[in-house]
Amino acid sequence: MNPPELMDDLVDEILLRLPPDEPACLARASAVCKRWRRLLSDRAFLLRRRRRAPPPLLGFLHNLDDADHPDRFVPTTALPIPPPPPELHCGMALDCRHGCALLDAYPSRIDLVVWHPMTGHLLRRLPRPDVPYLFYYNAAVLCAAAAAGCDHLDCHEGPFRVVVVGTEEDNEAWATVYSSESDEWSPPTSARLARGPEFCVEGKPATLIGDSLYFALVFGIGVVKFDMKRHRLSLIDPPAELDDGFVLMPLDNDGVLGLAAVEDHSLLSVWLIDVSLDHGHGVANWEKCRVIELDSLLPNLDHSTQCYQLDLWRVPISSS
Repeated sequence: MNPPELMDDLVDEILLRLPPDEPACLARASAVCKRWRRLLSDRAFLLRRRRRAPPPLLGFLHNLDDADHPDRFVPTTALPIPPPPPELHCGMALDCRHGCALLDAYPSRIDLVVWHPMTGHLLRRLPRPDVPYLFYYNAAVLCAAAAAGCDHLDCHEGPFRVVVVGTEEDNEAWATVYSSESDEWSPPTSARLARGPEFCVEGKPATLIGDSLYFALVFGIGVVKFDMKRHRLSLIDPPAELDDGFVLMPLDNDGVLGLAAVEDHSLLSVWLIDVSLDHGHGVANWEKCRVIELDSLLPNLDHSTQCYQLDLWRVPISSS
């Protein structure tokens, strides 16, 4: 006599204990039988797994253009991820969020393409936005329903938004938003944000917090905030102690923006700011929350080069 089958609840508990940092385990488990595949693709199971652990890093897109790094995508797990289409091999990776990757097929010409890493599908080649100046710009992609509380479990090929923010030499910033549903760009929003002759948006990935996107300026001279709900641009001053570039990052706390920067060549400092407060154009209240000694983590660090200092030409891709 065959033993009785385990109840679905027990199988769920077993599957939830598969290694969270190796999604290939889920793929193999889904091939066991139709029942396991149904359980693994159930929305309730996916939500429970998401609560137990954050989505794993599947790999990253880089913009290194040399013979040692011919592939634009570098995987970090055993799960096979389709590489970008051949026409994007020379493109620049700008962002990856909510299951979509954004690349500029021809940098400086703003030929933006949205690609779905999990399926390899080229979702959309965007029309060129009608903006006055296109030399210094950056862009971000996000789910169209992000502000409405979408959990991003199955919206990967659904409607999306692309936000482009640029800067001009006269300290003017502009922004425009693309909607995949209308296949159109919004009228540009602009604002004069006095900062000096080097007022240029940097090509590092933007950070999304709530209804706003945050873009770093070159040489760490500030952060441009674009409020997507009100279509308003504003400027946030960096920590007064910093005099070079930095990385922006979201934190688990709602409404808190993180910033990481290298100081004195060997110290990685992490700063926090509550962006739910309107800092306007005044001094922002950054708080240094942590300092990490890089020499203890990277004993062979070469202090004669700056290449290790927060290389942000890499766009991470997670299973979310």
